[in-house]
Amino acid sequence: MKRHMAVIAAGLLTTFGVGSSLAQQVTDDESVFYVRTVTCAEITTGSGEASGYAFVFLYGYAAGEMNLDAQTSTAIESTIVAARSLCGTTPDRKALNVFREVMASEESS
Repeated sequence: MKRHMAVIAAGLLTTFGVGSSLAQQVTDDESVFYVRTVTCAEITTGSGEASGYAFVFLYGYAAGEMNLDAQTSTAIESTIVAARSLCGTTPDRKALNVFREVMASEESS
């Protein structure tokens, strides 16, 4: 199941032009892209639209991990803006970890 989700996620991200190296990994049956490995640099270097889709996808993934089933659009936007800002200053970090950090700090405040 995890492999299928990773392939779906990779397909979504590569469809939207996020990281050409990721597209190469997905086409190789032995190498699978995992959402947990994408870096901030990879999702911020795509086109504006592609980058936006990647951030929204990662928000949803992280929210699912945290069992957040009710969020306001304002809270979602605030989290994505904060994650994008943090990613801009830490391009080598795993993007999902950035979302986890931002969401955990918002949850505790």
